[in-house]
This record gives sequence, C-alpha cells and structure tokens, in this order.
Amino acid sequence: MLKVTKRLFLFSILLLASCAQTGGSSSNSLASTGSESSASETTSSGSSSIFIPSSSSEEMEYLPSGAEDYFLPIPSGDDFNVVCENIQQYIDLLDAHLFNMDTSFTIAYSFIDSGSSARYDYSSLWNINLDVDFKTTPRAGKYIDTYTIDYRDYGIQNQGTELNATETLSVVDDIFLNRGEKRNEGFSDFPINGREHSISVSTSEQLWYAASRGYLPIPVAGSKAEVIYEEALDIAREYISSDDSDVEKERKIFAWLGNDILYDYTAYEKGYNGVGYQYQNDCYYLEGIFNRHIAVCDGMSKALVLLSSIEDIPAVRVTGYVIASGRGAGHAWNYVQLGGEWYAACPTSNNTMGEISDVLYELGNKELFLVSNATIDAVYKQTSFPLAKADSDYGFYANTTIEYNDFTHDLVAKNAADVVKFVQLLADYPSVNDEKKVMNFQYVDGLDVNAAITQARSETGLSFGGFIGSDNELILITL
Repeated sequence: MLKVTKRLFLFSILLLASCAQTGGSSSNSLASTGSESSASETTSSGSSSIFIPSSSSEEMEYLPSGAEDYFLPIPSGDDFNVVCENIQQYIDLLDAHLFNMDTSFTIAYSFIDSGSSARYDYSSLWNINLDVDFKTTPRAGKYIDTYTIDYRDYGIQNQGTELNATETLSVVDDIFLNRGEKRNEGFSDFPINGREHSISVSTSEQLWYAASRGYLPIPVAGSKAEVIYEEALDIAREYISSDDSDVEKERKIFAWLGNDILYDYTAYEKGYNGVGYQYQNDCYYLEGIFNRHIAVCDGMSKALVLLSSIEDIPAVRVTGYVIASGRGAGHAWNYVQLGGEWYAACPTSNNTMGEISDVLYELGNKELFLVSNATIDAVYKQTSFPLAKADSDYGFYANTTIEYNDFTHDLVAKNAADVVKFVQLLADYPSVNDEKKVMNFQYVDGLDVNAAITQARSETGLSFGGFIGSDNELILITL
C-alpha cells in the first residue's frame, strides 16, 4: 500500500491508500482508499478486449431521469425467449437469471461482441461467488451463450481478520449524523413500502438488486435477507427522520457508511493479490456491512443502494476500475437520483485512515459525494451497466445550511471568523457515540487556512487537528 505522510497543524497524519488515489499526486490532496471490486476478479481469464461504455458508443443509453421510467420490471417468463439486439438487453436477461439463481440457461443475441468476459463486466449480479461453466455457439445468424452455474455460499467468513487493524482503529463521529429528530424504535412506515410491486428475496444479493430495480423486497422468513433487511431498517430508524429532505437522507447514509463502516484493508490486499477464496469473505457483501461493520467497495456500494431504496431514493451500483491503477484495481460506486437528476457518489472515498499521535482513525471526506460525471470520470472508469448521466456537482458544502446559536451559515468558510465558528460548533455539537468528532467544510480561495486555524485555537482554547483535502476541503477532528 502507498503511504503518504502529511504534516499540518503541528502533528502528523498518515494516509494509507492503495494504488487508487482519488486526490491525485498533489501534496495537499486527500488520499482515498481504492478497492478491489469483486466484479473485476471474474474477468481475469477472459478476453482482454473489453467493451467500455463511452460517450461515443452507439450501444450506450443513459438511465432516464424519471424514477418511474427507470424502475423497470425484472425480466421473467417469455422475456427470456427474445434474441437480444444489444448488450443492455443481454445484461438485463443475465441479471434476471442470476437473480432467480437459475443453474442452467441460455441467452441468444445477434450483435457482435468482443468476448464472454466483456458481457460479464456489464452485469450487476455477476460476482465472485459464481462457479461458471460457459460456452458460445453460433447458430442461424445469431449466437447462443450457455451457462451452467453453481451458486456457492458467500459472505460466510471474515477472512484474515486477525491481520486487520480494526481493533486499533478509533471511532470518530461525523457530527451531522446526530442532526435532527429520529424515528422511534417501532417505526415501520418507510417510503419503500409504498412501491407498487414486491418480490420475494432470500439472499443479500437479491435484496439490494430488487430494491435498486424499484421493488419492495419481501425477505423469506429466516433467510439472510431478512436479518440484513431488519438491520438496514434499524439504521434508517436511528439516523434518519421522515422530515429530512432526500438530500439530507442521502447525506446521512453517506456519513453513516464512512462513520460506522471500517474499510477492510487486509481483504483488499488479499483480493488484489489473488490470495484465498474471496467469495467467502463477507466484506464484499451486505453481510460485512450489517453483521461486522467492515467492508470494501462492493459491500459499501450495495449498502448505499439498499439504504437509499428504503427511503425510495432511486440508486444504482456500477463497477469499473480506478484510472490511476491502469485497470489494476477494480472498483464499485453509485449513482443516486435527487430532484430528477442523477449524481455520482462513492462511499468508499469517505473512508480515509489517518494517524494522530500514534492513534489510527478513519476519517471521512465528501470529495465524491453527489458529483458530476466529469468529476467521477476523472477518477474511475465505468465498465458496467446501468449508466447514469450526472451533468453537474450538487455542491454539498455550498448547499448545506447549519444553525448554531446565532450563527446560520453554509459549510463554506469565507473568513477566519467562520473557521472559529465551525471549530466551536465541532466542540459543542453532541456526539453520536461519545467519541471524538469530525467535521468537514470548505474554505474560499485566498483564505489563509493555517492562520485561521491558529486564530481558532487561540480564541476557543480547544484541542483539535485536521488536514487539508483537494478542492479546499478541511477535515477537523477533536483531540
């Protein structure tokens, strides 16, 4: 792993990252953890010529902005008898077969493709737990792909935990997780319950996928899906208010994934180096998120889909690779629909490990929260469907308002006095778990942030630290 050492505010912060860095090479950039998406591991033995969706591709179609247009039914019955004319039709059928856990099936198609591994790359449900026998047969002007699949049990162990630093990582509370009223313990009127169609699910993979397609998932009694869904509903009760806007709900979901979920560095290293049985490792699935609160990008992106769907916020998971890795590091992230617009969000980027005075912390950042295609495409290359088009950044800091005593402000510091107020807010805001607290904000160009921090220390007498990220982001932590 690449280690980047920074010195700021009279203490040292050590940032650990893989070869995937969202912050680039600037000395003031945040290094974010990239992760090995399980989707990338299925293609190692296939064709190296992989179709990558791009703006010039005739086969590419973006998700429609309207939620009802996106929430299309999962194919069934006679849908499976069609001859697919493009890759998107093909993947829709493949994912439907995988959702149904069909063990033997064929898919017919008429378009020219670059090889079987390319088709796997597009899939939402193609995963490392699948043991596949596959062949392609040309027939009467079309092609027939035949699949025989063994669905191995997955997420059943926390591989390599004894090597993981989870016991030494200190909890840091994102103060805005404790913002506003919460639902009571018996609350059950979740927005997802208003969905028109429901579907039975028994596995965690079926659970998040059904939710992403607009269904109300009905877990089979006693199944893994039932246990995980109840855990997810409890998170929605504990941290989200029914009065929150969709943006506020999404911000809390993103914050919870950064605050309460640890990144599994050991599993990443093992997976990246091809060691062990990755499909068994719960960090790739919702099991890791809700059973152990530890995951890599696969688990985090699936959890964001499920938690967003509980609030009936359209969300999809996509896969690809980290550009800086040269296709070496697979990755998974999300698109969410807010106000009729799609925005990209990478919950993994909200997990950055830092060391302060020999104590390790996982700190969050919002650099890749509700951003445009231009922003996300500079970091990751998408190779899967569905595709969403995010035209602009939401502008989290400029569009988030805080109220503190007589201080009402967005999360952009215009001057040193604003920084002093933010520091006081950080000190006084209640903690979720009575732990150290963290707060993110931006500052305007031209502000001497080091001088402002010195002034804040002098005026408040508080002990705190922090570090500067890209795009003028400042992360402060109480000490």
